[in-house]
Amino acid sequence: IDPAGDIRLVRLLPKQTQGIICEIIHVPLASAPAYEAFSYSWGTNIRDQNLLCTDEYTKGEARNLAITANLMTALRRLQLEKEPRNLWIDQISINQSDDREKVHQVCMMGHIYERCVRVIIWLGEETDELR
Repeated sequence: IDPAGDIRLVRLLPKQTQGIICEIIHVPLASAPAYEAFSYSWGTNIRDQNLLCTDEYTKGEARNLAITANLMTALRRLQLEKEPRNLWIDQISINQSDDREKVHQVCMMGHIYERCVRVIIWLGEETDELR
């Protein structure tokens, strides 16, 4: 992505699809479609869950993206029944293996959160202690 102003959005496909599948789209922040920013605890940093993703490079063919268990649980809850949902999720939207990109994207986070239609905060699954 162009570090000068592009972001990646995660288009979470509806439950009508098989399992959890997303499309990763690259867009200029200034002209991004409506999206929600997702704030959450990564939990452990172990990426042992596979999320099926497509993007402009895979030409519609899904590939596995390793994510944390906490994020996979959250995506199951966020997935809508009949329509896709555009999300900005740091673990996916920022290339975590590219330090240069991380610096640029972290500098843009204020603008990313300003431009979203809503911020979703995930504290984890409900437990007896939280009821």
